[in-house]
Amino acid sequence: MGAPQFVITEVHDVPARGGLIVVGRSVEFTGIPRLRDAATGQPIRVLSVDFPTPRTERTGETILVVDRADGVLVEVGRVWVLRRTRFVVERTDRISGRAWLFVTGILEGDPLHVGDELTGAVIRAIEFHSGSGAGKTTIAVDTAAAIHAGDVLTLN
Repeated sequence: MGAPQFVITEVHDVPARGGLIVVGRSVEFTGIPRLRDAATGQPIRVLSVDFPTPRTERTGETILVVDRADGVLVEVGRVWVLRRTRFVVERTDRISGRAWLFVTGILEGDPLHVGDELTGAVIRAIEFHSGSGAGKTTIAVDTAAAIHAGDVLTLN
């Protein structure tokens, strides 16, 4: 099964709004979804999820407000997919005097960015390993939650 999709059914450019109003069919999601265009792989900058209307509640559609800079990727029938990111924890370390927890593991899916939130942990720094540690990533996270080897963190 592929990544969950958002299929565009309507597009409205209301000048008074901060972006393009995009209506589409999709799976349910929580918060602002991280989407990319299925054809090009380009990330879509979703500014907000709009309040449902009686019609969208009836049809199950979702209303997004998308950055106008992504206008070339906004057209009826276009398919966007949910960006999936998983971080499989192999090891955690605390360094005396440092507030952050250092978490090393395997990153799967779309890239991470400083400021992203993985299962309640805010990423403050990212280090990609080379040499004998190739394929591993260490992230410094600001979290009160306990993170252990074997945990799978997902992008919120």
